[in-house]
Amino acid sequence: MTIRRRKLMATAAATLLAPTLLPRRALAQPATPPAAASPGGREAMLMPGKRTLRQRVLTRPGAAYRPQPGAPAPAQAASPLTPLFVFARQAGPDNKPWLEVGPGSRGATLGWLPEEQTIPWLHTMTAAFHNPAGRERTLFFKDRDSLLAMLGGATPPQEARQLAAMAQRTPRPDNFPVVAMEPAQHIDIRRHFYLLPILQAETVSFQDGREYRMMEVASIPLADEGPAPGQAPFTVGIAFVVDTTLSMDPYINKVRGALTDFVKATAAEPGAPTRYALVGFRNSLTVQPRLEYLTRTFAKFADSADANGFIRKIQDIKATNVDSLSFNEDSFAAVADAIENLDWGDIQGRVIILVTDAGSRLPTDPASATRMGPEEIGNKARAAGVAVMALHLKTPQGANNHAMAERQYTTLTSVPLPSLGPQYFPVPNGDPEALDRVVRDMLGKLRAVRTDQAAAQAQRTPPNPDDRAAMVGHALRLAWLGRQQGAAAPDLVHAWAPDGYKGTNPPECLEVRVLLTRNQLNDLAQSLRFIIDQGRANLLDSNAMFDRLQSVAAHLARDPDALRQRGLENLGGILGEYLEGLPYVSDIATLDRATWRNMGGGAQTELLDNLEARLRLYQDFNRTPELWKSFDGGRDAGEAVYPVPLSALP
Repeated sequence: MTIRRRKLMATAAATLLAPTLLPRRALAQPATPPAAASPGGREAMLMPGKRTLRQRVLTRPGAAYRPQPGAPAPAQAASPLTPLFVFARQAGPDNKPWLEVGPGSRGATLGWLPEEQTIPWLHTMTAAFHNPAGRERTLFFKDRDSLLAMLGGATPPQEARQLAAMAQRTPRPDNFPVVAMEPAQHIDIRRHFYLLPILQAETVSFQDGREYRMMEVASIPLADEGPAPGQAPFTVGIAFVVDTTLSMDPYINKVRGALTDFVKATAAEPGAPTRYALVGFRNSLTVQPRLEYLTRTFAKFADSADANGFIRKIQDIKATNVDSLSFNEDSFAAVADAIENLDWGDIQGRVIILVTDAGSRLPTDPASATRMGPEEIGNKARAAGVAVMALHLKTPQGANNHAMAERQYTTLTSVPLPSLGPQYFPVPNGDPEALDRVVRDMLGKLRAVRTDQAAAQAQRTPPNPDDRAAMVGHALRLAWLGRQQGAAAPDLVHAWAPDGYKGTNPPECLEVRVLLTRNQLNDLAQSLRFIIDQGRANLLDSNAMFDRLQSVAAHLARDPDALRQRGLENLGGILGEYLEGLPYVSDIATLDRATWRNMGGGAQTELLDNLEARLRLYQDFNRTPELWKSFDGGRDAGEAVYPVPLSALP
């Protein structure tokens, strides 16, 4: 799914405005009548001007249901971030607005909540901070006009830096526009869970061609207890994943030589602050059984504590003399294997360096072990906190494969650390000496960042953005510092934030995600399974396939439960309402019927193949328990939530 920018006219933006989260004037209007009755019981209130979309909110921490407005709060609070439907609104004895809420769009309600204990939830989209390495820190502005004024200046990045410096001083000037700022360290959402619900989004364009996206967000940090500072020392684990097919011996020797030297140099350091591992890969044993293995771990991280033992183990890695019967190897299977099966344990900074002279098998290739593409493997790495770097040997023999491999590895290495861009390193002509220099430079930069001296220097003066290996190390260190210091999202009530500042590289500060429960992700997987099966059986029925694909994408962003409640066959005319007013929409959801029909069978099949790869990624998410956050003590695993990256959705 890609973000498509949309200019919101004033009238359209008005339909997006959620009830403000700032203090309100006392209400004087009469109570809202109860939601209309239906054969299935009461129904939640409609959004203003809508025929099918119901009002929804999220609970804030500490929210507690009452039997009527103004009643005392019970001792037991509701689970934070519970999605609820609004059945009625009225003023309470305190003359403030109260909401009657329920878990579903019809039927029984749970009670009443003060509106100030809820967040309007027009859709399921939220934002997450990219790693702050290589970009400006996100500033949160008190209102839209303050942010717009900053973005309209001559040099927004420079002005943002000045505002950030002023925000850290006390006292702040009167009418200072910034109400909060992103921490300097990275916030690990798996340990210090937070949400930045996107209340609305807007793209503004200036006459000089500059264009920015602005978000209105609320902030809810919900931090778990993290380790005390100093409890978990910063360690770096560097795993080489090396192609061991025909003609790779010269490159294997260079990697082995560099590893030997660095393991010897770091073996005497107390606490093993840098650890190394080595994984080899070949190709499908189904296609060519004589290859001996698809992936093999020659040395684990624990092995590097014994320098001599590690060096003996890596002597066994060598290139095969058996033809693998295809130029593309299964490098994605090897990266996935390293993510899943290496002994990462307490390693804080996790890096995989892929070394290969070929592209990877496509997700549509029956011989692919993962049946996933570069974006899916990249998302898998990001979920595990692993940075992936790729060294692509552009040998003359592989000239016809270079373009495809470059696209794959550029995509793969862009996902784990999107704030830094692709960590793709081509080696011209497959020169072994050039590879040796790059490998040693990478190892030196990654090893250096774990030292306190290097960290202090990086805090004062971040590495040159063009020094990508140093920037990766810097990003890993910021992530560790965030975990150590308990970095959490600002405790905001309501603010506006830019998605990035034009002129920085890369500009993105915030990543758009969709908050899903495990049940909703499973429902999505079942819906996509249905679409894929029907699509392959009925490619000629392009109208039916178009409707089903568009419906899933639209309902996922607005209301994932609708996939279960309404099904895919009876959406009809309501699809338009689901698409209206969404701040971000997918290519599938906005695909027009003529374009879909004109894609032809080949392109439509490719789209279905991509959905198959997404399904495998969802299975991966589902079986990774540390991704899921539970607010009911784990009583219902299906209601645990995970903010799934928008790029991982259809």
